Amino acid sequence: MKKVFNSIDDVSKLFIAQTQDFAGTPYTHIDGRGKGRRFYFKGNTIYSYRDNYPLAKIVENKLFVIETPYSITTAKHRTSVIRACDNLEMVLSNDFKKGINIDHIIEKLLKLIFNTKKYYSTYKDNLNDWLKNTDYSFTKSKFPLLFDKKHNKLKQMFFSNDVETFNLAKQIIKQEKLI
Repeated sequence: MKKVFNSIDDVSKLFIAQTQDFAGTPYTHIDGRGKGRRFYFKGNTIYSYRDNYPLAKIVENKLFVIETPYSITTAKHRTSVIRACDNLEMVLSNDFKKGINIDHIIEKLLKLIFNTKKYYSTYKDNLNDWLKNTDYSFTKSKFPLLFDKKHNKLKQMFFSNDVETFNLAKQIIKQEKLI
């Protein structure tokens, strides 16, 4: 059986059909875009990037798909899985992800926010979505700015839609070494 495909749609179709235990995109460059196995499934779970980013899972004739993808590529993967799903009841949910610690995702989003020179509300919106979702577990003590009540005003400034307020909050956070 063929296990490596250049098309994410082919991988999605095989995942939905469940006719084999594994398939994915190749480890090498695909049309000059990135490298690594970015999309694959093992058994009844399909992943975007790596094992700690499950994208969808088939359980008892239902397809559980994550509600909020964490990147543009993952959104494309999610769309491919949804398009391939024709014979299963689809449920948009994050229930199958319970128990997975997402500290690394929060850290990555914070790095993106702090290392970009321009104002990127997309990263802030993604971070805010992760924090509001109670289905995920994360280490609150690692992120005092985001969870300590004494930092609420600074947190409000940080998530402000005003560019100047946001930049001021970034400066204060860097000076105080809160992240």
